[in-house]
Amino acid sequence: VWFPVVQNARDRGINSTRRLADLRADIFQQLVDSRLRLSAAQKMGVDISEKAVKQKREEMVVEYLKNSRRKILGELSEKRDKSDPRKDREYARQLASLGTSVSLMQEQARRLIPESQVRVQMAAEAIQDYYREKAGPITDKDVESSYDVYKVRQIMLRSGKLPEEQMKTRADNILKQAKSGTDFEQLVKDNSDGPIADRGGQTEYSLDRYVSTLQMAAQGFMMSPPELWPAVKKMKPG
Repeated sequence: VWFPVVQNARDRGINSTRRLADLRADIFQQLVDSRLRLSAAQKMGVDISEKAVKQKREEMVVEYLKNSRRKILGELSEKRDKSDPRKDREYARQLASLGTSVSLMQEQARRLIPESQVRVQMAAEAIQDYYREKAGPITDKDVESSYDVYKVRQIMLRSGKLPEEQMKTRADNILKQAKSGTDFEQLVKDNSDGPIADRGGQTEYSLDRYVSTLQMAAQGFMMSPPELWPAVKKMKPG
């Protein structure tokens, strides 16, 4: 996951160690979110077959090519816009004049749309469908509450090469300091890894993002201030 993103970032002129570290932290959070989506879908009994994933991925690849064709050829008729760009001769000629081809564009699309990403997207859609079916009619109050934003402060610790037991001891020590009344924002600045430390560990979550809602429920984000939730092991080392 990491190396293609780094290469893409460098191709866009991003080379600073700090920017790449921020990017790594973002990817880490995306991986956590992906795990949560897949886990939630599995618990709901959602079955995502390999065949369905491959079919969905091909649809996304074709859509990627359609967007590419629009950029190169400009406005198209509705009928042509819906047609398969892999069979469009003019699109192929224009790509050739640019030193590339439909097959190369297809390969690029598949690199950018891995099956793992497709599976996560399908899980998220299945979860939304599940709750849409179970929720029934949505009231004005439900809509209003969906705009509520929950602000929490969290400390992110990266294990690196540190043994798990030492990581647990470190986390427990920080929690003990927080419970004893030590300023939490200062604890964040002194201990948290990644860009979250610069903003005092503050993160915003809203109910319009299912994954964030799941995180709030799983980690105790729905507590009332100044309550604390315990350490949460999000991912295995590495």
